[in-house]
Amino acid sequence: MILRRLVSCFALALLVTAPLVSAETLDLTNAKSNAAATVLVARFFESLGLDVNNKDEVQFGLRFGGYGLVLTPIVSAENGGKLNAYINYTSNNPANLENPKLLSLVNEINLKYNYVSAYVDQDGDLCFRYVLVFDKQLEPKLVQRWLKQIEVQTNAIRAEYGAKLKPFLAKKEK
Repeated sequence: MILRRLVSCFALALLVTAPLVSAETLDLTNAKSNAAATVLVARFFESLGLDVNNKDEVQFGLRFGGYGLVLTPIVSAENGGKLNAYINYTSNNPANLENPKLLSLVNEINLKYNYVSAYVDQDGDLCFRYVLVFDKQLEPKLVQRWLKQIEVQTNAIRAEYGAKLKPFLAKKEK
C-alpha cells in the first residue's frame, strides 16, 4: 500500500514537472522592444505548460496556484530584464486611497514580507506586486521557483491579514 502511494506520488511529480524539464532557457538578448519580449515571454510560459491568457503587447495573464496574475516583462540593453507580476483585488473604491486603517495594513504587510510590494492603486484596489530581475535569460527552474514563491507568500499574507483586509475588498465576481 505504501509502495503504491509512493509510486503514484512520484508519477504525479513527473507529470507536473515534465514540461519544466523539457523547456529550454529563454534568451531575450535580441528582443527589440518590450512588446517583442512580452510575446516571447508569454510563449515561454506556455511552453512550461502554464495557463496563459489575455495576451497583448504589454502584458499577459497567468493562472497559477489559484491566483490570476498579470505579468509585464521589461527588457532593456542597459538593465537586463525584469518581470512584474501583479495580483489585484478589485474594489473600485477610491476612498481606500485615504483610508488610514487600510494604508496601515498595507504598510504592515510591506514591513513584514520581503518579496512583495503591497499598495492601493488609483482606483482604490489592493494590489500585490512581485518582481523577478534577470539578466536577459529566463530559466524554467527560476520561473517555477518564483511563481511558487508568489503563491506561498500570497497565501501567507491572506492567512494572516485576510480578515482585516476583507472589509476593503469587493466580493469576488463570478
